[in-house]
Amino acid sequence: MLNLFFRLFPADLGAFYERVEQKLQDTEFLANLIDGLSAAGHSFSMDILKYIYLSANQLIKTEVLKSMRKIGKIDTVFLISQLNTDSVLLKKDILSVLSLDTRGKEDALDILLKIPSPWASKNKIIIKNMQIVYELGLKDASSRIKKLSLRRFFWNSQLRDKANKILREWNVS
Repeated sequence: MLNLFFRLFPADLGAFYERVEQKLQDTEFLANLIDGLSAAGHSFSMDILKYIYLSANQLIKTEVLKSMRKIGKIDTVFLISQLNTDSVLLKKDILSVLSLDTRGKEDALDILLKIPSPWASKNKIIIKNMQIVYELGLKDASSRIKKLSLRRFFWNSQLRDKANKILREWNVS
């Protein structure tokens, strides 16, 4: 039905967005719409998914990311801009989608693991990000994690420990 709408009424896309805006609190409707958009695979699908993502709660955002992964067409600029979330689950889902694109994955790993942390001020964030990378099995990040394991000074001991633990698990020296 979505394909038919997009084919017959491409000029009425504004009305479509207005209707979606009215239904942003209806999670069942949004879940069905997201499924329909991923199945339709239309050129408008990604723009509508991004619109829903920016306006939705965490549950719907997760569904949007699953749909983007299913479509396989990745908007790396958009997804990388969303990596600054405090939600570990969303970060993990975003990185999971970005891992389908080599350049996007590399950029995301740089953003997550090359955080300056003077006096260990951001070490907790880096440790959480390393855990996400570990859980996704992104061994491409081993060189970045190796650099983290070499950070000097006593205030980086937890960071070094986590990095070394991951490297041991991955059998990387």
